[in-house]
Amino acid sequence: MSQILKSVDDPVVGCSFSAKDARGGKAVPVTLIVQLCHCHKRGECEWDELLDGYNRTDTFQLVHCNCNSLYEGQWCHPCWFVP
Repeated sequence: MSQILKSVDDPVVGCSFSAKDARGGKAVPVTLIVQLCHCHKRGECEWDELLDGYNRTDTFQLVHCNCNSLYEGQWCHPCWFVP
C-alpha cells in the first residue's frame, strides 16, 4: 500500500491510498475526502453544507455549524466572544 500526503503549505490537501500485490498488480487509488467541523460541542455539524470557498470536489472540506442558543458564528463562539 502506498500513500500520498501533501504539505500543509500546499493549497491542495489530500490523501490517497492504493494497493499493490506480489505480482505487481495495482489497485485503482482511493482518494479520501476529509470533512472537518469545529462546532466545539456548541452546535451540530451540518455535513451536507460546506463553508463558503469549499466545494464537493475538494478533498479537504470545512462544514457549517448550526449553533445552539447563546452561540454564534462560523465556529459557534459564545455570543459575548469577540475574535
